[in-house]
Amino acid sequence: MSILKRLNQRGDTLVEVLFSTVILSAVLAATFSISTASGRINRASQERTEAVKLLQDQREYMRIDPLVKSTSGFATGGCLLATPNGTELDITYVNGADCLINNRYLLSLTDTGSGPNRVFTVNASWESIVGGTDSVDLRWKNHE
Repeated sequence: MSILKRLNQRGDTLVEVLFSTVILSAVLAATFSISTASGRINRASQERTEAVKLLQDQREYMRIDPLVKSTSGFATGGCLLATPNGTELDITYVNGADCLINNRYLLSLTDTGSGPNRVFTVNASWESIVGGTDSVDLRWKNHE
């Protein structure tokens, strides 16, 4: 009888094993969900950072080339492209369709006002990895 009693008390019941499996599955599912969401947020942040860098490049191209800065008519929504020429950059203004950068970011440069009140706006828009279209703007005033 004592041997039979010891055999009945050893090990886990089927209900305990199933309960442990359910708890472990829930914890793993939550961890996977958090990890996936974190990856999407990280990628969206990288996209936005890359777009802001492209917009800052547009501002820098204007600083480098005062002739472009003094030109009016950016209201059509083009962008500035830089082409290496030895140790310098050749800055040119191009219209809309040619402003797709890295096959992802569509840039649009516009200006309003004139003289010291002239305000430039550069917009970058792209299809976001998390879905939908995302965009960011950079505005600055032309101080002469």
